[in-house]
Amino acid sequence: VYGLDSLVIQKINSHFHLGDTTLKQYSINEVGEEELAAHPYIRRKYAKIIVNYRMQHGRFGSPEDLKKIHILNDSIVSKMAPYLQFE
Repeated sequence: VYGLDSLVIQKINSHFHLGDTTLKQYSINEVGEEELAAHPYIRRKYAKIIVNYRMQHGRFGSPEDLKKIHILNDSIVSKMAPYLQFE
């Protein structure tokens, strides 16, 4: 919080605990439509398009490959990318 004194932060910090902060990553080249649709930024429509594109054109090597799907703009791809593995 802007303007909050660092001593106050130190005092209250022991009362808070952050849970698991690791991101669940989805293997974009292995995951099916259902699991991909569970992704926080991928709607079912996008999941279906991504899986169909992968079946027709092959594996994705990077987030840039997702941009070849014209319906996925830069904003959408940048939100999804941290949650995806491109192996």
